[in-house]
Amino acid sequence: MTALSIFENFDLLKILGYGLSGLSLLLMTLSYRLLHTLISLPNPNKNVLSLVRVYLFINLIVVVIVGVFSIPLAAKNTDLNKQVTQLDEENKEIKTTSSQIIKVNEIQNNLTAADSSKTNADKAKSLEAAKKAALEYKELMDKTGSKEDVKRADNIYTKLVSIKPELFTRKDTSGNQSKLYHTAVKNLNTERGNLTVKIRGQVTENSK
Repeated sequence: MTALSIFENFDLLKILGYGLSGLSLLLMTLSYRLLHTLISLPNPNKNVLSLVRVYLFINLIVVVIVGVFSIPLAAKNTDLNKQVTQLDEENKEIKTTSSQIIKVNEIQNNLTAADSSKTNADKAKSLEAAKKAALEYKELMDKTGSKEDVKRADNIYTKLVSIKPELFTRKDTSGNQSKLYHTAVKNLNTERGNLTVKIRGQVTENSK
């Protein structure tokens, strides 16, 4: 493969798509091809050769100028990429916190449904749904939360697991089940408040 054959399959539109850098490369390529063609002639015109060399030299200067001006642009692009990455991370945090709030609401809605259901079967079913959602919330916090988040989620799950369906059939003679229920509701309210404050802070930080 000759040096000239390297430039034979250039995609003109693709090269120009790179802006000034692409134009400079194109001019340098054309200059080289012209010079190569003239040199290969039996008796090349010296004046024409000199003119082509001047043209090539000018193109070289253009390439250097474009390169110098491209350095700050490259630095700016790097900063822009960092900002985009940061925004992406912040959006992921907001999405994660939103998922946590949704799961807490699901737990609380099922507890409310268990308390308001008319049949014992429905009460037990809603309570089991609340426990399942609490387990999912605990697993979600294990993956995305801090140690303190995991501790709170585990506490919510532990309290809910201890609640029996008898609580909602008014057979809680000792009062222990009622205490567990109210503690669980209180913990859920506190958790939702903490998450709401957290997501507000994330949204505010993201909007700066």
